[in-house]
Amino acid sequence: MVTRSSRAKSKQRVNKTPSAVAAPVAPAPVTAQEGAAPEGAVPGSPDNLVARIIIRTIWATNWNADHPDGTPAERFAVWSEVRESVMAAEMSKTRQLVAGLRNQGLIMTIVEPAEQTPVQTAEAPAT
Repeated sequence: MVTRSSRAKSKQRVNKTPSAVAAPVAPAPVTAQEGAAPEGAVPGSPDNLVARIIIRTIWATNWNADHPDGTPAERFAVWSEVRESVMAAEMSKTRQLVAGLRNQGLIMTIVEPAEQTPVQTAEAPAT
């Protein structure tokens, strides 16, 4: 009697859901310009927006580490000068990173600052 290894059995069990045939879906009607963002949406590609947020955050963190006595006004002035060069240098690989994360199943939602909920942090235990 020949038995299958557990690895071969697990490969067989991976796809137990029945495959469904998708019916053709009619494209949504375009009410405004082609490719225009819906009302209230943040314009631009979500991947690009997330990549820009990541680049800006990393740059600001590094700048703060290099300039511990720097003020927010100084940081803003320096960022205004170097923004284009930093974005040009980092955008391609950061967009690839974001696309890879999205393809792995990470869901990213961009919300307006007024809609954000504050991050809850645990308080340090009293000693």
